Amino acid sequence: MHLVKTSLRIIICLFEFSNIKCIPLNKEFADFDYCYLKSVNRSYKYMSLKVKLFKVPITYVSVICLFEFTNIKCMPIDKEFADFDYCYLKSVNRSYKYLSLKVKLFKVPITNVTIRYALLKKESGYKPFLYNISLDACEFVKSQKNPVSKYFHSLFREHSNMNHTCPYDHDLFVEKLDTKFLNSRFSVLPFPSGEYAVYSTWIAYNIPRADVYIYVICLFEFTNIKCMPLDKEFADFDYCYLKSVNRSYKYMSLKVKLFKVPITSVTVICLFEFTNIKCMPIDKEFADFDYCYLKSVNRSYKYLSLKVKLFKVPITNVTIRYAVLKKLSGYKPFLYNISFNGCDFFKSPKNPVTKYFHSFFREHSNMNHTCPYDHDLIVEKLNTNFLNSRFLVLPFPSGEYALYTTWIAYNIPRADVYEINTNITDIMRGSDLRVSDYAWEIHKVTQNKCVIM
Repeated sequence: MHLVKTSLRIIICLFEFSNIKCIPLNKEFADFDYCYLKSVNRSYKYMSLKVKLFKVPITYVSVICLFEFTNIKCMPIDKEFADFDYCYLKSVNRSYKYLSLKVKLFKVPITNVTIRYALLKKESGYKPFLYNISLDACEFVKSQKNPVSKYFHSLFREHSNMNHTCPYDHDLFVEKLDTKFLNSRFSVLPFPSGEYAVYSTWIAYNIPRADVYIYVICLFEFTNIKCMPLDKEFADFDYCYLKSVNRSYKYMSLKVKLFKVPITSVTVICLFEFTNIKCMPIDKEFADFDYCYLKSVNRSYKYLSLKVKLFKVPITNVTIRYAVLKKLSGYKPFLYNISFNGCDFFKSPKNPVTKYFHSFFREHSNMNHTCPYDHDLIVEKLNTNFLNSRFLVLPFPSGEYALYTTWIAYNIPRADVYEINTNITDIMRGSDLRVSDYAWEIHKVTQNKCVIM
């Protein structure tokens, strides 16, 4: 049996570094010697950093997420018993924000306090997450037996006078509780990224007296936008930018000028691009690869080329079996699993799906006629711009794909082309899409509000 195996890997999603920030939290423990990005050329950019450690050896390392405050709500329930003198967040600079609050007590001393608190995570609204605890505050501060409550108390104990047991005969405060201090505590019990809230109710003598809600959320913001017209005779970008109004509000705007109007049909499609190709001959007496490679000419133009030398010609019987798979906890069958007689198909291309896939490479290959094949086979400069134009006919949803093919001659498998991994992403996403006779505008699409970090 003569067999040639070809592995073709295609991926669609590219990424590159846009920024790096290295911020030491404890310079007595460690500091950065350097931390930077360097762009050598358009296709090669790298990141380097060096951390100097001052207290070694280190035997335990944990990667945690950082967070910052986004909001605080202080709501007195019984103003004759207690009221808030102040309750606010203050941002001193980009890296330093703190929380302060003060409660004035009007009926002192207080000898019975219960605290009920719950941790919530935002998933289509705030839902319970991990903890919902009630405790006798007087007993807890005396013995501190509950490890979870002890942990949460440590988040503000050093910035508050709520650090002793009953009675309380004075006003209560939390003063300048900053995010750097809190992040140092989160190294003990790290949280996954997301949006969180801590709801607490303060109860004296079994009667609720005040509610305090503190909000934190995972930091996400726009870092870059790239707008690349594919056909400037049809449309071009008038503008395309991000704008940061302040620390909590950043938006994206773009405008596309249309030159061939009116447009009566609009489709949101996916783009893809090659990432790798592997060609592996199994029986070099039957066939071998003369070349097999990808070439990136610039950021927007990359192509694939391969040449197979056939040593036992002519070939008068060819069958091709192919299947499309999509990655869903491993690659699973998706839409098509087809076998067809290659000689008959090229003579009369009746199958519309196979005709569609053949159109991907027909114009760049000499595999465009019926049998016999008495020459080497090539695919020459098959580029992503051309392929993306074909996806307009039968667009695919975003995701990762594989195309498995087996090439059979005289009822004997001769080659496999497999693991075509394609990570396809939508070319257009957003809200506030305005379509007019002359332009598309996506205006002020704001980022998801962030806040844990």
